[in-house]
This record gives sequence, C-alpha cells and structure tokens, in this order.
Amino acid sequence: MSDEFSQNSISLESDTFSIHGHRANDLDWFEFDTCIAGKKFKGIGGEDRRTFLERLNKILSKSEGKLISEIENFQYKELIGGNNAEYMGCLVFSGYKTFNFFRLNGELRHVLFLDRDMKIIAHAELKPDFKSLWLERLSQIK
Repeated sequence: MSDEFSQNSISLESDTFSIHGHRANDLDWFEFDTCIAGKKFKGIGGEDRRTFLERLNKILSKSEGKLISEIENFQYKELIGGNNAEYMGCLVFSGYKTFNFFRLNGELRHVLFLDRDMKIIAHAELKPDFKSLWLERLSQIK
C-alpha cells in the first residue's frame, strides 16, 4: 500500500477499496479515481479537498448509522448483509456518483459505488481493520 498525502494529491488504499485524488486547479478542487474489488474507475468526479476529507472522516468516525430496515425500498440490502446492516453515510462527487458506506455487526464492512441513478457500479466488502487504518491515515493529513 502506498498512501500519499500532500497538498496536490490524496491517496488512500486498502485491499479491496482505494481512492486517489489529484489537484485539478488552484482552488483546492480534486478529481478522483478509485479501485473497488479489483475494478479501476478513472475520472469518477471531483470535490473540494477539505470537504472530501471532512466527510470521509465523519463517516469513519460514526459509531452508529441508520438501519437498512428503516430505509424504504432499499434495493441492495441482501448485498450488504440484510436488514441488520446500517447506512453510515456517503461521499458525493461532481456528476453525482457516490460511495455509500455500510456497517454490519459493529464493523464498517461494505462500500457501494453508485451512479447518479442509484444503480450499482461496483461493490467491495471491507476488511475488519479498514476503519481503523483509514482513520489513522486521515489523521496524518494536514
């Protein structure tokens, strides 16, 4: 894994999910690429660097989310562990592609990459140490 943090790039990696962002202009706007379960996606959209980091940190720091059973017509519940899974939040990029994070049995365990119509592009099951590793990496970013 080669995590990289600078004013011009952000790179967070794990076994099944990674995010890479590069400064696109002088206004702190970053364009992102991702790799989910071995599938690479270039140019998934952009976001302000600080906003991206704050939202990701908030999702990773949450201790509880919204039960899937409380979300009306949620179509991917079997993929992420059924009604006992919890929705923890999402990252939205320009172009409205999103990363949606889910917890199961107390652990952040799934990320769904969805398009603007909420159709699944990719899914990754996260390792049990994902949350602690990424929180540690985010703490190193200034």
